[in-house]
Amino acid sequence: MIQKIIAIVTLSLLITAVGCAGPGPKMFPAAPARVQTHDNGTLERWYDTTGDGRADYVEHLSVEGVIESLGWDTNGDGRVDDLVMLSEIPENEIRHLVIIMDSVPYSMVEEMWHHGRLRFCYPPGRVISPFPVMTDLSISEFFGVSPCPGVESAYYDGHRLSRPYNVYLHSGNVKWGECVDYRMINLAHAFAYSKNPTRILKWLNHELGEIDKLFQAGNQKVTIGYVVGTSASGTRMGRNGLASALIQVDRMGQAILHDTRGRARITLFSDHGINLMPSRRIPLPELLAQFGYRVRLSLEGPQDVVVPEFGMVTTAAVYTQTPSSVATDLLGIEGVAATFHQDENDDVIILSRSGRARISRSPQGRFRYLTDWGDPLALLPIVEQLHQEGSVDSEGYIDDQTLFEATQEHLYPDCVHRLWRAFNGLIENQPQVLLSIQDGWHCGCKAMSEMVDMSSTHGNLTAMSSIGFLTTMMGRPPAFARMADLRHILDQMGIQLADTNCEPLAHTNHPRADKRLAAMDRE
Repeated sequence: MIQKIIAIVTLSLLITAVGCAGPGPKMFPAAPARVQTHDNGTLERWYDTTGDGRADYVEHLSVEGVIESLGWDTNGDGRVDDLVMLSEIPENEIRHLVIIMDSVPYSMVEEMWHHGRLRFCYPPGRVISPFPVMTDLSISEFFGVSPCPGVESAYYDGHRLSRPYNVYLHSGNVKWGECVDYRMINLAHAFAYSKNPTRILKWLNHELGEIDKLFQAGNQKVTIGYVVGTSASGTRMGRNGLASALIQVDRMGQAILHDTRGRARITLFSDHGINLMPSRRIPLPELLAQFGYRVRLSLEGPQDVVVPEFGMVTTAAVYTQTPSSVATDLLGIEGVAATFHQDENDDVIILSRSGRARISRSPQGRFRYLTDWGDPLALLPIVEQLHQEGSVDSEGYIDDQTLFEATQEHLYPDCVHRLWRAFNGLIENQPQVLLSIQDGWHCGCKAMSEMVDMSSTHGNLTAMSSIGFLTTMMGRPPAFARMADLRHILDQMGIQLADTNCEPLAHTNHPRADKRLAAMDRE
């Protein structure tokens, strides 16, 4: 009841404090006026950019399917009078736009690219997020500012459970916040996650519009924006919402290239994926209480547990003095796929209904996966193959890069490294037990689960949740990359981001946007 009251009061405050979405960016026509395919495999896409019924602008696509030049028909004769080759633009005339998109799975971007969208970029690569698969943890790894205070805004600091709505509204878990030039204030997220699809897309357009204005101002070499509206679109509208969001981003990118005469270089990536599946809540605190544990705000004895609940996600954290017992008992709950905790030797213990295993790390940074029984991570065939190839040493340890390459396409991508990192430097107030929840279920705030219908969520160890994307105009990205390595990869591709100390950049929480949030959202 207390959480429900807090939720209602918080939402009431949001309704009185958050205003209407501002104008979106300039959008390109949704479809070309005509398309011409040449015998050599190249393509021309002609657009009517003025609305006079005449195609006046063309994108030339290479054999690979990527836009390589832009052309303008200035006299209406149907031929290009002004041609810009993107590869010939001097480096000193180019500015970079990087957009971090929340909760966009690689699979959808790959589909859309193959069907002709986002062709100002090269084909996308996969980016594997840390576990738990949460925005703050993922983007903090990208910018190199880990650890975050908690898995999310609700966490136990060793004294008391945090007040999650207060933490969230004040961006208390957003270690990466000062690393971007624009992100919408958290106070506005309630409207971004509206039940109304039209309103969700309006708020997404608001974010894109603010990012576009910052970029078009041209005051810096690289502009970095974060968009929460893609998460809202996927969470509330599922695949249809994400498709709408990605098409808007595509049309915005085309307009930017047109207006800058090809002087922009656009890079898009997501913090993680999303499962595109409705879910229902697991009443974790209630069930632990039924098991005989005391659900409290702080830990005083071995029977006490602190169970943070905030977002509705396919992961959960439990604070306890008896992690082995709690992790074992949690497996009896329907919807819990696996639990993870550390033993007295700091090994990560993996428990599922199909087995028990442990992950050890050597002083040289090599990993070992040993099973006590069963195979909870389904890794034994991979370990055996690596053993046959001579990649496993006499003590069973495997080089980190070797293991990454062997497991990047696994059901649980890069799971050994990710589970080790989950207990070593990712989270400041470290939970003793972490959970991976089956798709179709979620953990989180009871009141919010009763009020909000979700079409998708994220958080668990599976590929759909864990794998985001990277696509850029700067070249074809690696097929797979860890989020923690992505910044270095962009640097090598010529996208120089700000210093790692993440001091404030241009206009984080853009002031014009904040002023616009002063009136009621009545539309």
